[in-house]
Amino acid sequence: MVFTLTSYDVPRQWTALTDARGQRLFGPCAMTYAAEPDGPGASRIVCRLAAAAGGMRTLRAHALAWGDLVMMRKQLRTLRDLAERDARTAGPDAPAPTS
Repeated sequence: MVFTLTSYDVPRQWTALTDARGQRLFGPCAMTYAAEPDGPGASRIVCRLAAAAGGMRTLRAHALAWGDLVMMRKQLRTLRDLAERDARTAGPDAPAPTS
């Protein structure tokens, strides 16, 4: 692991920062996964990656972004599939999740 969970708001978002090992590898970075409204009865899951820039940090940030792209895409697709599965199982009259 290179990130430590620092905040969350179930079921809306979670944010993690690079831990000591992650900072040695990539410099200071923050990553947030969030569910955002996308029209009536719909939402979308987004991931934001913020990394420090300047000198070698910029190169490391670019390497992290490209390397993480494959993993993030897989994670987002898995989350989408799980959410769609749960929505089908719960049905249209199921209560909305609470925090």
